[in-house]
Amino acid sequence: MQTSHNGHEAPGPPATQDELTQELIHDARETGPRMRRALWILAAIATLGVVAALLMMLGGLDDHTRWKYYAVGYFYVFSLVMGIPMAGIGLRFARAQWRRPTSRAAELFALAGPVMLVFFIPIMAAHPGLEGRNSLWMDWRLAPWFPDLLMLTTFVGIGLIFLYVSVLPDLAAIRDHGSGRSRGIAASLAYGWVGTAQQWAMHKSGLGILGAMYIAAYATTHMVFATDYAMVLTPGWKDPIFPAFHAVTGLQMGLGLFIVVQFALRKWGGLARYFELEQFWAYGRLLLALTLFWFYFFWSGFILFWYGRLPHEQQVLALLAFGDPAVENLLARPQLWMFVGAIGLSFITAFLLIMWNPVRRSILGPAVVGVIIVIGNFFDRLRIYVNTWSIEQVGGHELHHIPTNIGYPGILEILVFAGMLSGVALMILLASRVVPFVSLWETREALLLRVVRPFGVGHAHIVAKPD
Repeated sequence: MQTSHNGHEAPGPPATQDELTQELIHDARETGPRMRRALWILAAIATLGVVAALLMMLGGLDDHTRWKYYAVGYFYVFSLVMGIPMAGIGLRFARAQWRRPTSRAAELFALAGPVMLVFFIPIMAAHPGLEGRNSLWMDWRLAPWFPDLLMLTTFVGIGLIFLYVSVLPDLAAIRDHGSGRSRGIAASLAYGWVGTAQQWAMHKSGLGILGAMYIAAYATTHMVFATDYAMVLTPGWKDPIFPAFHAVTGLQMGLGLFIVVQFALRKWGGLARYFELEQFWAYGRLLLALTLFWFYFFWSGFILFWYGRLPHEQQVLALLAFGDPAVENLLARPQLWMFVGAIGLSFITAFLLIMWNPVRRSILGPAVVGVIIVIGNFFDRLRIYVNTWSIEQVGGHELHHIPTNIGYPGILEILVFAGMLSGVALMILLASRVVPFVSLWETREALLLRVVRPFGVGHAHIVAKPD
């Protein structure tokens, strides 16, 4: 890696075809004792999470308020990981050449889908039902469990099919050039792929169609989840903007986590050649845009309640932002501190940092902001779901009581939360033992479109865009 006159890392020479084969097929497939130990630990924690969820179900499903911290953990992890594949899908539609080394790492998060599907079953069973409540589904007896489960299953299925189509050329390359157990797995999965012009044309079309379907499923699933598992439980809460806010904040926190993952793969995964300043700088600009969108959608919904000042709107503001006004001690209003943590970290702190070029145009800066955003959005999901799932009131035009004693998560809820995160990490690491974190076929394609030429005191990448 070379350094330019302004102190930033300049792009080095691109990898050759032989180097790509060695680094992405052979070196990346090695599983040392640390990796095996990490896989066993993640598997153990994920198993404990499933057991904890089963024990909570055995403890009863009649009182939905017992599940408030389960709901916080589930919808936080769901929002955190299920939007990350959009980093590869959306930027492929935009024909952004710089995203090529990062697309595979983003697409691998589609493997979080089965984990989210398993842990969704308890929260679906604990839902108090729609009788006496306003909802999307009117009086449909099969709602919300049937449409929600169908929608999530479709969303997960589209993600897995998209991932399989994307990795198919790499599976064929591992079949032809790999070794060991991964070669046998790749040979089974890549059966029939030989790389003909017709197969590549179908591959490109398939990625486009499945990518569009994933975007639609993402937006629809967030709309339904935000409505059925938050708004429906709150009498008087009618907000057409909140589902969009729920989806956009999922994109923001997902991109924040993805930048952190790239930083980890660069520093400890031996992939510094592929995750360079160019990628962090570009994703930093997207993170700035999504941070502004966070505030835009929040303010668009908040201002209607703030200036409307109807009784039911004031109760919703108290529930989600300011706490019970009858409680004079601000320290005794948990909703206020959740709101301060959410907007203070997810927007104010993140924006004040990522708005500066020296922070955005760096490798460490976007990663630090990503950590702040991930933490801030935990407070956001906490203020939404711990408060709505603490409400016992059914029906009515306004909320009669603001929960003040929301308690703390128990050991089972903590185990479930850790199990979900560990399950996602386990699925991705297991897949990385077969396919690399960097797409081999996209990186090879980029070599045909990119050359490095001297520029000033450093070097610059010149990229062709044939289509």
